Amino acid sequence: MSTSFLVGIALYFVALMASRVFTERALRTLDTTQKATFMGAFSAMRIYALVPLLVLFLLYFVISRQGLFVSSTLLLIFWLLLVVYLIAVQWFSARKIKRLNLPTEFNRNYGIARACSLGGLALLVSFVLYQL
Repeated sequence: MSTSFLVGIALYFVALMASRVFTERALRTLDTTQKATFMGAFSAMRIYALVPLLVLFLLYFVISRQGLFVSSTLLLIFWLLLVVYLIAVQWFSARKIKRLNLPTEFNRNYGIARACSLGGLALLVSFVLYQL
């Protein structure tokens, strides 16, 4: 593994830890009813959002075994599709959260958490693509 890849992984995990801290702060601003509403609103999404991710990984595996693309091209396509998928999930989540009319403090902290998560992913992808 290259140094840039390891740096990307390290930065991604730092961003994920920051995201967890802000998510925890956001959840502390909700009362029990609001937490139940929030969790219930995303119950189906937690299950079905994994399906496209699984398909993406399976396609990557199958295509890489078939040798249809140069490995660096396939990796680039895979990472870009992963980023598009994660941005779409964040967009749908933000729309759903807005409809729930949760407290402003929750929305602020949860937004920061999502930004940390996506920022960490962007750093990881940047470091991976840098080594291609």
